[in-house]
Amino acid sequence: MDYTTEAILEGIELSKNDVLNYIYRKFFPDTCRFVENNSGTNEDARDLFQEAIIVIYRKLKKAPLVLT
Repeated sequence: MDYTTEAILEGIELSKNDVLNYIYRKFFPDTCRFVENNSGTNEDARDLFQEAIIVIYRKLKKAPLVLT
């Protein structure tokens, strides 16, 4: 199943496990490959990815996120 951008943002805001799992399955492999190709480790990639999700979550809790 694919999610729309809006559904992904809502899923992050509501901490929906199915959406968070989808995000990891769909986007983490490319992030990991990028980090590892730039002298990072899998653990670095996981930390970076997790921090990015947290930043998005916090921004969504403060105010609606407008995508342009």
